[in-house]
Amino acid sequence: MTARRTQEQRRTETRSRLLAAAARVFAERGYAAASVGEIVRAAGCSTGALYAHFRSKDEVFLALLDQAIPRWGDSYVEQVSTEPTLAGQLRAAVRHWAELLDQQPQTTMLFIEFWSAAMRDPELRGEFATRHDEVKQAMTTLIVGAAQELDIPLDQPPEALGAIVTALADGFALQRLANPDSVPDELFITALRLLLDRRH
Repeated sequence: MTARRTQEQRRTETRSRLLAAAARVFAERGYAAASVGEIVRAAGCSTGALYAHFRSKDEVFLALLDQAIPRWGDSYVEQVSTEPTLAGQLRAAVRHWAELLDQQPQTTMLFIEFWSAAMRDPELRGEFATRHDEVKQAMTTLIVGAAQELDIPLDQPPEALGAIVTALADGFALQRLANPDSVPDELFITALRLLLDRRH
């Protein structure tokens, strides 16, 4: 029993090391240019070790998304949970969005690069769409939670609001990456206030 637990621990550690290495290689090289060989070298593992855990480079990236999405959602909840007003929550959410985008632009660029690759591959497209739906669901949960806590009625279905806010975040991120001055925080705050706070 002890030996089996040790083997499972080694497998878990190897998988974690491969994912950490893949994140670094993808960020440095870009998704399309990164190779399995570069990932295993960065992880200090064999190619066989990678294929024991993942079928392809695509699956490695999808696993990274599966790790990142819950952390992403939790980080937003943590930022807005202490704000007692909708205005404060909107400002906190946008401030966090801007910090993630400005401090870790390679993460967003990599996500966009993978998005582009998925649009050209029908099988990968479905896998990517599933993960993006999880992002929208996380946004929906955040909106519903804020509305309930602040006793604010929503005049649109929560899922629709989640999709709209996610689309705004994606679109503004593209513009801000290309030209940081084109999307000041206040612009995003104004857009969210117009959408969510019907009192303004």
